[in-house]
Amino acid sequence: MDSASLASKYDDIEKNIDHLFVKPTSQACQYFETQKKLIKTIRNRSLDERLDPYLYEERITTAFDVLSNIKSSLSAVDGGLSKSHWSLDKQKIWFHQEDAVIGGFAPEENDPVINREELLTATSEYLIHSWMQIKRLDWMLLNALLFIELYSFRGAVFSGLAFGEINWRNLISGRDPKKIVLTSLLLESAKFFARYIVPPLIITGLYFLHFEKAFWGVGGIYLVYLLIKLVFWPSRYLEKKKKEQRLKKAESQILKMVRCYHFCKDPVVSPRALLQQIEEATTLEVNYDGALFSLLDRIIAKNKVMLTPWYED
Repeated sequence: MDSASLASKYDDIEKNIDHLFVKPTSQACQYFETQKKLIKTIRNRSLDERLDPYLYEERITTAFDVLSNIKSSLSAVDGGLSKSHWSLDKQKIWFHQEDAVIGGFAPEENDPVINREELLTATSEYLIHSWMQIKRLDWMLLNALLFIELYSFRGAVFSGLAFGEINWRNLISGRDPKKIVLTSLLLESAKFFARYIVPPLIITGLYFLHFEKAFWGVGGIYLVYLLIKLVFWPSRYLEKKKKEQRLKKAESQILKMVRCYHFCKDPVVSPRALLQQIEEATTLEVNYDGALFSLLDRIIAKNKVMLTPWYED
Protein backbone atom coordinates (compact mmCIF):
# COMPACT_ATOMS: atom_id res chain seq x y z
CA MET A 1 0.00 0.00 0.00
CA ASP A 2 1.47 3.38 -1.00
CA SER A 3 1.77 6.31 1.42
CA ALA A 4 -1.25 8.18 0.05
CA SER A 5 -3.54 5.16 0.36
CA LEU A 6 -2.26 4.45 3.86
CA ALA A 7 -2.87 8.05 4.91
CA SER A 8 -6.39 7.86 3.49
CA LYS A 9 -7.08 4.72 5.53
CA TYR A 10 -5.81 6.48 8.62
CA ASP A 11 -8.16 9.42 7.88
CA ASP A 12 -11.13 7.04 7.80
CA ILE A 13 -10.11 5.52 11.12
CA GLU A 14 -9.80 8.94 12.75
CA LYS A 15 -13.30 9.88 11.56
CA ASN A 16 -14.69 6.68 13.09
CA ILE A 17 -13.16 7.36 16.51
CA ASP A 18 -14.39 10.94 16.75
CA HIS A 19 -16.74 9.90 19.57
CA LEU A 20 -13.72 9.11 21.78
CA PHE A 21 -12.66 12.74 21.97
CA VAL A 22 -13.52 14.84 25.02
CA LYS A 23 -15.13 17.85 23.36
CA PRO A 24 -13.61 21.20 24.40
CA THR A 25 -15.79 23.59 26.36
CA SER A 26 -13.29 26.43 26.01
CA GLN A 27 -10.20 27.35 24.04
CA ALA A 28 -7.95 25.94 26.77
CA CYS A 29 -8.86 22.27 26.97
CA GLN A 30 -5.88 20.31 28.19
CA TYR A 31 -7.44 16.87 27.71
CA PHE A 32 -8.66 17.54 24.17
CA GLU A 33 -5.36 19.14 23.13
CA THR A 34 -3.48 16.13 24.49
CA GLN A 35 -5.73 13.77 22.55
CA LYS A 36 -5.04 15.74 19.36
CA LYS A 37 -1.31 15.67 20.05
CA LEU A 38 -1.42 11.92 20.60
CA ILE A 39 -3.25 11.36 17.32
CA LYS A 40 -0.74 13.48 15.41
CA THR A 41 2.27 11.79 16.99
CA ILE A 42 0.97 8.24 16.62
CA ARG A 43 -0.09 8.92 13.02
CA ASN A 44 3.35 10.23 12.02
CA ARG A 45 5.17 7.38 13.70
CA SER A 46 2.82 4.80 12.23
CA LEU A 47 3.18 6.26 8.73
CA ASP A 48 6.96 6.09 9.08
CA GLU A 49 6.61 2.41 10.02
CA ARG A 50 3.98 1.86 7.29
CA LEU A 51 1.83 0.29 9.97
CA ASP A 52 -1.26 -1.68 8.99
CA PRO A 53 -4.46 0.44 9.43
CA TYR A 54 -5.93 -2.15 11.79
CA LEU A 55 -2.89 -1.86 14.06
CA TYR A 56 -3.03 1.94 13.78
CA GLU A 57 -6.62 1.93 15.05
CA GLU A 58 -5.55 -0.39 17.87
CA ARG A 59 -2.78 2.05 18.82
CA ILE A 60 -5.20 4.97 18.96
CA THR A 61 -7.66 3.05 21.15
CA THR A 62 -4.88 1.90 23.47
CA ALA A 63 -3.42 5.40 23.75
CA PHE A 64 -6.82 6.90 24.60
CA ASP A 65 -7.35 4.19 27.24
CA VAL A 66 -3.96 4.94 28.81
CA LEU A 67 -4.72 8.69 28.76
CA SER A 68 -8.08 8.02 30.42
CA ASN A 69 -6.33 5.97 33.12
CA ILE A 70 -3.85 8.78 33.72
CA LYS A 71 -6.70 11.28 34.02
CA SER A 72 -8.57 8.93 36.37
CA SER A 73 -5.57 8.56 38.69
CA LEU A 74 -5.30 12.36 38.86
CA SER A 75 -9.03 12.89 39.04
CA ALA A 76 -9.20 15.67 41.61
CA VAL A 77 -6.43 18.12 40.80
CA ASP A 78 -5.92 21.25 38.78
CA GLY A 79 -3.55 23.31 40.90
CA GLY A 80 -6.08 24.82 43.27
CA LEU A 81 -9.65 24.22 42.08
CA SER A 82 -11.81 22.60 44.73
CA LYS A 83 -12.60 18.90 44.41
CA SER A 84 -16.30 19.51 43.95
CA HIS A 85 -15.61 21.64 40.86
CA TRP A 86 -12.76 19.53 39.54
CA SER A 87 -14.73 16.30 39.70
CA LEU A 88 -17.06 17.81 37.10
CA ASP A 89 -14.24 19.13 34.92
CA LYS A 90 -13.23 16.67 32.21
CA GLN A 91 -10.99 19.19 30.48
CA LYS A 92 -7.97 19.06 32.78
CA ILE A 93 -5.37 16.38 33.44
CA TRP A 94 -2.56 17.88 35.55
CA PHE A 95 -0.92 21.19 36.34
CA HIS A 96 2.06 22.13 38.51
CA GLN A 97 0.62 22.68 42.00
CA GLU A 98 0.46 26.06 43.70
CA ASP A 99 2.95 26.93 46.45
CA ALA A 100 0.19 26.85 49.08
CA VAL A 101 -0.72 23.28 48.09
CA ILE A 102 2.95 22.23 47.91
CA GLY A 103 3.65 23.64 51.37
CA GLY A 104 0.49 22.21 52.91
CA PHE A 105 -1.04 25.60 53.75
CA ALA A 106 -3.97 25.54 51.33
CA PRO A 107 -7.46 24.60 52.58
CA GLU A 108 -7.91 20.83 52.62
CA GLU A 109 -10.70 20.98 50.05
CA ASN A 110 -8.07 22.17 47.53
CA ASP A 111 -5.87 19.14 48.12
CA PRO A 112 -5.29 16.88 45.13
CA VAL A 113 -6.72 13.40 45.45
CA ILE A 114 -4.39 11.03 43.63
CA ASN A 115 -4.78 7.28 43.46
CA ARG A 116 -1.11 6.35 43.79
CA GLU A 117 -1.50 2.75 42.64
CA GLU A 118 -3.54 3.79 39.61
CA LEU A 119 -0.94 6.44 38.77
CA LEU A 120 1.92 3.92 38.92
CA THR A 121 -0.05 1.46 36.78
CA ALA A 122 -0.89 4.16 34.23
CA THR A 123 2.78 5.23 34.15
CA SER A 124 3.92 1.66 33.47
CA GLU A 125 1.35 1.35 30.67
CA TYR A 126 2.59 4.60 29.18
CA LEU A 127 6.25 3.54 29.35
CA ILE A 128 5.51 0.20 27.67
CA HIS A 129 4.05 1.88 24.58
CA SER A 130 6.93 3.96 23.19
CA TRP A 131 4.92 4.96 20.11
CA MET A 132 2.53 7.11 22.22
CA GLN A 133 5.12 8.93 24.32
CA ILE A 134 5.01 12.71 24.03
CA LYS A 135 6.66 15.49 26.02
CA ARG A 136 3.54 16.81 27.70
CA LEU A 137 2.61 13.40 29.11
CA ASP A 138 6.25 12.81 30.11
CA TRP A 139 6.07 15.99 32.14
CA MET A 140 2.61 15.43 33.62
CA LEU A 141 3.54 11.99 34.91
CA LEU A 142 6.96 13.10 36.14
CA ASN A 143 5.47 16.09 37.96
CA ALA A 144 2.64 14.04 39.45
CA LEU A 145 4.98 11.27 40.65
CA LEU A 146 7.20 13.81 42.37
CA PHE A 147 4.21 15.50 43.94
CA ILE A 148 2.50 12.38 45.28
CA GLU A 149 5.68 11.30 47.11
CA LEU A 150 6.02 14.77 48.65
CA TYR A 151 2.34 14.97 49.51
CA SER A 152 2.19 11.50 51.07
CA PHE A 153 5.34 11.92 53.15
CA ARG A 154 4.41 15.41 54.33
CA GLY A 155 0.99 14.12 55.36
CA ALA A 156 2.54 11.22 57.29
CA VAL A 157 4.85 13.62 59.15
CA PHE A 158 2.02 16.06 59.84
CA SER A 159 -0.24 13.34 61.28
CA GLY A 160 2.59 11.67 63.21
CA LEU A 161 2.20 8.34 61.38
CA ALA A 162 5.76 8.67 60.03
CA PHE A 163 6.93 8.31 63.64
CA GLY A 164 4.47 5.63 64.68
CA GLU A 165 2.23 7.95 66.68
CA ILE A 166 -0.69 10.34 66.30
CA ASN A 167 -0.09 14.09 66.38
CA TRP A 168 -3.35 15.22 67.97
CA ARG A 169 -2.30 18.87 67.90
CA ASN A 170 -2.09 18.91 64.10
CA LEU A 171 -5.13 16.70 63.55
CA ILE A 172 -7.29 18.91 65.78
CA SER A 173 -6.08 22.23 64.38
CA GLY A 174 -5.85 21.26 60.73
CA ARG A 175 -3.57 23.43 58.59
CA ASP A 176 -4.25 26.84 60.11
CA PRO A 177 -0.92 28.05 61.66
CA LYS A 178 -2.79 30.19 64.20
CA LYS A 179 -4.92 27.22 65.25
CA ILE A 180 -1.80 25.04 65.54
CA VAL A 181 -0.18 27.55 67.93
CA LEU A 182 -3.41 27.99 69.89
CA THR A 183 -4.01 24.25 70.11
CA SER A 184 -0.42 23.69 71.28
CA LEU A 185 -0.85 26.28 74.03
CA LEU A 186 -4.17 24.79 75.12
CA LEU A 187 -2.89 21.21 75.16
CA GLU A 188 0.30 22.11 77.04
CA SER A 189 -1.68 24.22 79.51
CA ALA A 190 -4.18 21.39 80.02
CA LYS A 191 -1.37 18.89 80.67
CA PHE A 192 0.32 21.26 83.13
CA PHE A 193 -2.91 21.87 85.03
CA ALA A 194 -3.79 18.16 85.06
CA ARG A 195 -0.36 17.22 86.41
CA TYR A 196 0.67 20.01 88.76
CA ILE A 197 -2.34 22.19 89.63
CA VAL A 198 -5.44 20.00 89.90
CA PRO A 199 -3.95 17.18 92.09
CA PRO A 200 -2.53 19.60 94.74
CA LEU A 201 -5.88 21.45 94.79
CA ILE A 202 -7.73 18.17 95.38
CA ILE A 203 -5.27 17.13 98.09
CA THR A 204 -5.55 20.55 99.75
CA GLY A 205 -9.35 20.34 99.60
CA LEU A 206 -9.31 16.90 101.23
CA TYR A 207 -7.11 18.28 104.02
CA PHE A 208 -9.37 21.24 104.80
CA LEU A 209 -12.48 19.08 104.59
CA HIS A 210 -10.90 16.75 107.17
CA PHE A 211 -10.91 13.67 104.91
CA GLU A 212 -7.72 12.51 106.58
CA LYS A 213 -7.50 9.01 105.10
CA ALA A 214 -8.29 10.24 101.61
CA PHE A 215 -5.80 13.06 102.11
CA TRP A 216 -2.94 10.71 102.98
CA GLY A 217 -3.97 8.17 100.32
CA VAL A 218 -4.28 10.63 97.43
CA GLY A 219 -1.28 12.64 98.66
CA GLY A 220 0.85 9.49 98.85
CA ILE A 221 -0.12 8.39 95.35
CA TYR A 222 0.66 11.85 93.97
CA LEU A 223 4.02 11.87 95.73
CA VAL A 224 4.88 8.48 94.19
CA TYR A 225 3.83 9.88 90.80
CA LEU A 226 6.18 12.86 91.19
CA LEU A 227 9.06 10.57 92.25
CA ILE A 228 8.50 8.34 89.22
CA LYS A 229 8.49 11.42 86.99
CA LEU A 230 11.75 12.54 88.57
CA VAL A 231 13.44 9.13 88.26
CA PHE A 232 12.48 8.71 84.62
CA TRP A 233 13.18 12.31 83.64
CA PRO A 234 16.56 11.49 81.95
CA SER A 235 15.01 8.79 79.75
CA ARG A 236 12.11 11.10 78.83
CA TYR A 237 14.59 13.83 78.00
CA LEU A 238 16.56 11.49 75.73
CA GLU A 239 13.35 10.31 74.04
CA LYS A 240 12.31 13.94 73.48
CA LYS A 241 15.70 14.65 71.87
CA LYS A 242 15.31 11.61 69.60
CA LYS A 243 11.87 12.84 68.51
CA GLU A 244 13.30 16.28 67.79
CA GLN A 245 16.07 14.71 65.70
CA ARG A 246 13.55 12.57 63.77
CA LEU A 247 11.39 15.65 63.15
CA LYS A 248 14.41 17.70 62.05
CA LYS A 249 15.44 14.94 59.64
CA ALA A 250 11.89 14.72 58.27
CA GLU A 251 11.78 18.51 57.79
CA SER A 252 15.07 18.34 55.85
CA GLN A 253 13.63 15.56 53.69
CA ILE A 254 10.45 17.54 52.99
CA LEU A 255 12.42 20.67 52.07
CA LYS A 256 14.52 18.62 49.65
CA MET A 257 11.42 17.02 48.13
CA VAL A 258 9.88 20.48 47.68
CA ARG A 259 13.08 21.58 45.94
CA CYS A 260 12.92 18.55 43.64
CA TYR A 261 9.31 19.36 42.81
CA HIS A 262 10.13 23.00 42.00
CA PHE A 263 12.84 21.78 39.60
CA CYS A 264 10.04 20.11 37.64
CA LYS A 265 8.02 23.27 37.10
CA ASP A 266 7.00 23.99 33.53
CA PRO A 267 7.42 25.48 30.93
CA VAL A 268 11.12 24.42 30.83
CA VAL A 269 12.62 21.61 32.90
CA SER A 270 16.28 20.57 32.99
CA PRO A 271 16.20 16.76 33.28
CA ARG A 272 19.85 16.54 34.33
CA ALA A 273 19.44 19.18 37.05
CA LEU A 274 16.26 17.45 38.26
CA LEU A 275 18.02 14.08 38.39
CA GLN A 276 20.84 15.64 40.41
CA GLN A 277 18.32 17.01 42.92
CA ILE A 278 16.60 13.62 43.19
CA GLU A 279 19.92 11.85 43.73
CA GLU A 280 20.75 14.33 46.50
CA ALA A 281 17.34 13.63 48.04
CA THR A 282 18.02 9.87 48.09
CA THR A 283 21.15 10.53 50.17
CA LEU A 284 18.75 11.95 52.79
CA GLU A 285 16.83 8.64 52.64
CA VAL A 286 14.01 10.09 50.54
CA ASN A 287 12.31 7.24 48.69
CA TYR A 288 10.95 7.66 45.18
CA ASP A 289 9.23 4.93 43.21
CA GLY A 290 11.15 3.18 40.45
CA ALA A 291 8.59 4.38 37.90
CA LEU A 292 9.85 7.93 38.38
CA PHE A 293 13.45 6.93 37.62
CA SER A 294 12.38 4.89 34.56
CA LEU A 295 10.43 7.85 33.23
CA LEU A 296 13.25 10.30 33.90
CA ASP A 297 15.82 7.97 32.27
CA ARG A 298 13.65 7.88 29.14
CA ILE A 299 13.34 11.67 29.10
CA ILE A 300 17.10 12.15 29.51
CA ALA A 301 17.82 9.60 26.78
CA LYS A 302 15.68 11.67 24.44
CA ASN A 303 16.94 15.13 25.45
CA LYS A 304 19.14 15.59 28.50
CA VAL A 305 19.30 19.39 28.10
CA MET A 306 15.65 20.36 28.47
CA LEU A 307 12.06 19.16 28.61
CA THR A 308 9.53 21.61 27.15
CA PRO A 309 6.11 19.96 27.59
CA TRP A 310 3.99 22.57 25.82
CA TYR A 311 6.08 22.81 22.65
CA GLU A 312 6.07 20.48 19.68
CA ASP A 313 7.91 17.17 20.02
